[in-house]
Amino acid sequence: MSGKKETYVYGSLKERFALEWKIYALAFGFILIADNIGQIKIPVGKGMFILFPIFYAIILGVLSGPQVLKIVDNRHVKAASKLVVVGICPFIAKLGITAGANIDTILQSGPVLLLHGFGAAPGTACCNPAGHETGGHRFLSFHQQGVPHGAD
Repeated sequence: MSGKKETYVYGSLKERFALEWKIYALAFGFILIADNIGQIKIPVGKGMFILFPIFYAIILGVLSGPQVLKIVDNRHVKAASKLVVVGICPFIAKLGITAGANIDTILQSGPVLLLHGFGAAPGTACCNPAGHETGGHRFLSFHQQGVPHGAD
């Protein structure tokens, strides 16, 4: 690694699209594939394990990367990293709409959902400090912004 940070500054949207068209085409294809597959519901005991379309889109994205099928190279991956939130938002909105339509079922579950949230808290409280002390602090949200890796 040279330590030189690449910046992606474009004069216009047309210039950006001309350089990154492959990312947009793949993302559109992944959305079509994932949405056509839809949800897969697998009964597990009294509950249900549901695979949402966002899962398939993420898997397709990982497979198309430079480490697996090499459809896109590292330059495209770095440029696309800024667009991840924009790509995931439609799936999250669809998930929220689906959950909102089933609000009666959610409320009937009682304290189970609330207690599930409290079950995740001890893991977060324990693992974040442990990860920080073992060198994983670069990836944690409370890390000081603007400090280059290895500078602290």
